[in-house]
Amino acid sequence: MKITENTVKMALRYKNHHISSLASQLAFDMLFSFFPFLILLLTLVGFINVDPIEVIGSLQNIMPEELYNLVSTLALQLLQTRNGNLLSFSLMFSLYTASRAFRAIRYGLNRAYNEEEDKNKIKLIILSVLFMIVISFMIIFVLGFLVFGEMISLELVQWLDLDIKLFYFIRYLRYPIGFAGMIVIFTAIYKLIPSRRIKCREALPGAIFTSIAWIILSMGFAFYVNNYGKYTDIYGSIGVVIVLMVWLQITSTTILLGGELNALLMYDKENNFKI
Repeated sequence: MKITENTVKMALRYKNHHISSLASQLAFDMLFSFFPFLILLLTLVGFINVDPIEVIGSLQNIMPEELYNLVSTLALQLLQTRNGNLLSFSLMFSLYTASRAFRAIRYGLNRAYNEEEDKNKIKLIILSVLFMIVISFMIIFVLGFLVFGEMISLELVQWLDLDIKLFYFIRYLRYPIGFAGMIVIFTAIYKLIPSRRIKCREALPGAIFTSIAWIILSMGFAFYVNNYGKYTDIYGSIGVVIVLMVWLQITSTTILLGGELNALLMYDKENNFKI
């Protein structure tokens, strides 16, 4: 069967392209990018008059309790503080640290396509900065729609004088739209980051796979940590760092596997099987 054959090919790619090692490297780079990037996003959101509880509540289902408590505490402080200096510092530091994660993702995706790395470091830095700006706005849009979708739908129904039943339909529609937003973000990653020119339709399968896999694995890991793996009880405060690293490892692995899937399907289409 085609599915079994592609599963075997993906397993070979996972082994031969050292996905586990690359994911660990990417997770380490993402660790340095995570909090500056979070501070940047939350500082930007902090300039909008919104309820902080609603903003951070959207993260609760996909994060382990220990990590969510850390992020929510930081979020509440930042969302209640509108500090222009903090935004400037976060912006500069986030751009610097994100460039490392960008290069790690690019290296992994280029390996999937057997592409040579671009030696122009200045070009890579500029690309990483531009890409991070685009992704930041896309994440804010998706998060904003998930958080404020209900309020927007109610205003829309009242403004257009529509049936209240339509409000409930639009309210629940925000989740599939949010999921579609995730697919768009991952499609942008798989299309724009590799050195090889990738069409949107070639980037889409990996984006769908990564979105579904990341949600399922994140929720599964959160359930395990919340119910069985009490890392903070065993390791104390460092347990939060361990949870964060494992979660970033899961995120990194799914991103790289999505790129491998796109490359596999592309070579399959060209009848040019490469591992």
